[in-house]
This record gives sequence, structure tokens and C-alpha cells, in this order.
Amino acid sequence: VTLGRVLRAVVTFKGILIEWVVVRAYNEPLLDEDGKVDLYTPSQYKVFQKVTDNANAAMLNFCSPGFSDLSIRSFFWKVCCYWYITLTFVHKNSCNLVEQGTFQNQLQVLWLDKGFVGFFNTIILWPGFPLLDVFGWETFQLPNLQHLFYMSVNGLVGTVLSELLWLWGCFLTSSLMATLSLSLTIPLTMFVDIWLKGIKYSLLIYIGAIPMMTSFIAVSLLTHYESWDPLMDGMKYLHRKCWRRNHMYR
Repeated sequence: VTLGRVLRAVVTFKGILIEWVVVRAYNEPLLDEDGKVDLYTPSQYKVFQKVTDNANAAMLNFCSPGFSDLSIRSFFWKVCCYWYITLTFVHKNSCNLVEQGTFQNQLQVLWLDKGFVGFFNTIILWPGFPLLDVFGWETFQLPNLQHLFYMSVNGLVGTVLSELLWLWGCFLTSSLMATLSLSLTIPLTMFVDIWLKGIKYSLLIYIGAIPMMTSFIAVSLLTHYESWDPLMDGMKYLHRKCWRRNHMYR
């Protein structure tokens, strides 16, 4: 067990908690007919879909090669892992606070969700870096201008812009489509790693990527053709075939 694998798995599972309120809040009303908060809505299956997608991503990240080989043996690295998990639970509580509110429109859900993420990261995550430097566990060094530019571009494009576009896609389509589109990052990342880095994966990972892409294509077709029911059409086709065969034998 290495530090890189565990941290990647923890980061992936953190996505479950980050997206919980997004999947639940804008997709269905939070209040029932009596005006009470209804936290147990039929959208539970979409939350389950999100959980399974992140679990699959975590397992792939944990099993994939090329990660850090720093073993978790020292007390310092164990404390860092427990600290990160604690921050994840704190963020889940903030999502619950947002989830129990009454939202006037979908845009307010977006800003509240991202605002709470940034707020808790600012007051809890950032103060930890100077503490690491004070106790001598990790040297805290300010980045130079080049590193600061790269970090700013990565934060704006890789975090802010990508998350906003994903949430906007949720509003324009559905949470199911957005979740399936996130699951496509796994096979696409695999193809890029194979093409650019020459990484070799096991046969089971290739087999697991097939249903991910198939499910996204199938849901896209069903969403585009809303009146099309392929399951019913297939059953009717089999029924006609069987009925004709029985009629010929008679």
C-alpha cells in the first residue's frame, strides 16, 4: 500500500460527498406537499449511480501503475491521511446544510455548493500548510512566478471552469447524463495513458471500460429519442417471432 494510491482513492471518494447535494438539490423539490423537507426522494438511484462510478474510479486509481511508491509507514503520513478524511466529513456536513435549504433557482444551488467548498478549504485546509512547516514535517515554500502561473491556470481551467461546465451540463440535460459523462473519463484517461505513456493495463480493466462507454451511448440515444422504448420493441419482436413459429407448426 503506497501513499499515492491511498490519496488518489480518498480524493475519488471525496467526489461522492461533493456531488451528493448537487445530484439531490436541483433534480427534485426538497419540500413535500406539507411543506416539510423531504430528504428521501426517488432520486436515490442516481445517488447510488454516482457512488458506484466513484467507487470504480477509486479502484482503478488504486490498482493502476505509475503512482507514488512512498510507503505509509511513518506517523506523519498516517496523520495526513486521517486529516484529509476528516476534512471530507466536514465537507459532507456543509453539503447537508446546503441540501436542507430552500433554493429559488438552480443557479443559486451552483454558487452555494461551490461557495461552501471554497469556504471550508480556505479556513481548514490552508492553515494546515504553515503548521507542517512549523513542526518541521514538510517545508512550506512559496512558489515562484512560473509555478504560480501554472497553478493558477490549472485551478481556473482544471477546477473552476470544468466544474462549472459540468454543473451547467447537469442543468441542461440531467444528472444521469452528467454522471455517465464523468464515468467516461476513466476509459479516455486509459487510452491517453496507453498512447502517450505506454502504460499497460490488465485485461479486466479493458473489459470494465466497455460497459462504461456502452451505457453512455445507450443513455444518450434513449434521451434523444424519448418516445423510443427499445426493450418493449425487442419483446414485441420476440413475441411476433415466437407466435409465427407456433402458428406454422399448428
